[in-house]
Amino acid sequence: SKIINTLFTQTMAHLSKSTCSKIINTLKTTSKSNHISSKQLYHLHQQHHIHSIASSLSHGKFLKFHNNTITDNKHIINHNIINNNHNVNIKRQFNATSEQKNDYYETLGINRDAKDAEVKKAFYKLAKQWHPDANKAPEAKERFSEINEAYQVLSNKDKRAQYDRFGHSGVGNGGMGGMGGFNAADVNLNDLFENLFGGRGPGGMGGFPFGDMFGGAQEMHDPTAPERGRDLQIDVNLSFMEAVNGASRELKIQRFDECKECNSSGVESGTKPTKCGTCDGKGRMVQQSGFMVIQQSCWDCNGVGQRSQNCNVCGGSGLKSNVESLDVNIPSGVDDGTRVRIANQGHAGKNHGGRGHVWLLCRVKSDERFERNGSDIHVAVDVPVYKAILGGTVTVPTLNGEAEVKVKPGTQSEHREIMRGKGITEPSTGRKGHQYLHFNVVIPSNLTEEQKQLIEKFGELYEGEKGK
Repeated sequence: SKIINTLFTQTMAHLSKSTCSKIINTLKTTSKSNHISSKQLYHLHQQHHIHSIASSLSHGKFLKFHNNTITDNKHIINHNIINNNHNVNIKRQFNATSEQKNDYYETLGINRDAKDAEVKKAFYKLAKQWHPDANKAPEAKERFSEINEAYQVLSNKDKRAQYDRFGHSGVGNGGMGGMGGFNAADVNLNDLFENLFGGRGPGGMGGFPFGDMFGGAQEMHDPTAPERGRDLQIDVNLSFMEAVNGASRELKIQRFDECKECNSSGVESGTKPTKCGTCDGKGRMVQQSGFMVIQQSCWDCNGVGQRSQNCNVCGGSGLKSNVESLDVNIPSGVDDGTRVRIANQGHAGKNHGGRGHVWLLCRVKSDERFERNGSDIHVAVDVPVYKAILGGTVTVPTLNGEAEVKVKPGTQSEHREIMRGKGITEPSTGRKGHQYLHFNVVIPSNLTEEQKQLIEKFGELYEGEKGK
């Protein structure tokens, strides 16, 4: 009898209002009502009463009314069930097994016609706000449990349809599918958002790097993949003219070459690798503290997932240090600090990944004759006073040797002449700069008596001409 009553009660919860009315009318006019217990009749009237009230309520308010009517935790509820043909006043105490629950749509703050993307977006926002590991408020654990419970139902097409039709009673134990309870502390934020968004926030929110933040979406480096060798830098000292005209050097460099003994594998010849017991062959170790997940390469197998006997020549690195001679050509026009690349002559890479480059860092010495400014050069030229007055020629240094330059009569100090195309060739464009001559009229400080007399005579004549 107890089992029959239970089945009857559960069946009544899924009957429509019209069906309840038909059964009640049938029981009134037939003798079959004698086979219905008072408890069963009560549930039948109760379901009819619920449907009558539901017609005047919104869906959300109806669910609250339905749940409050059917399940209330150890409280006495007075039900006044009114029917046009029966005036039945039934006072009943219910001992329910579940607490009053909020509407799942209201819990997530969404409309009943919300799309799946909106459900995810709402859950993402609330879960981030209320997870106990991120929110230390006393109510955070309970609030997060409600949010997750609501999402478990509304994100499932079948469960959501049952909930929309029958409310909480249609989805069993709080929407958790018989999971036997829920503990927010057992939920890892990384797993939560990995499963929900694949390591990223919903597209409508611009994305959020949960995988990067919590370690779940990181891609481990494959230690067996080819890897280009490291670059090598060498300082090269050059004179000013070597930098201008270019130079050749034979350099001794120490670099790593591929180990010939193990063919750059790092494994002793004739041996076979075995599964790493520390990481169980995964090549990585994961440590978790709260919602933070730290993932790193296995320290025993270096991320390979296998352990092998190291090569006795290279020690397992696959590389061996050697000293090599390297002939290099430095192009013309380099400046102090210029880096010249010698391609594919650096350290050898792991797993046949190729060599890096050699970079020559040019250190150019200064030259007292020339001052460099990019591709242009500047030269100071001393002009004797008599040549500055009378004109003549002076000898000046150039990048290609000495040259004679004319001095115009009456040349003043700081006068500048340009020797076009006589500068430095730019390495990148091949364009030649200019050479600038800066004249400096030199006044002698020590004169002989004869020179003084001549200058005095010149002064008298000069002043006399001015007075006319």
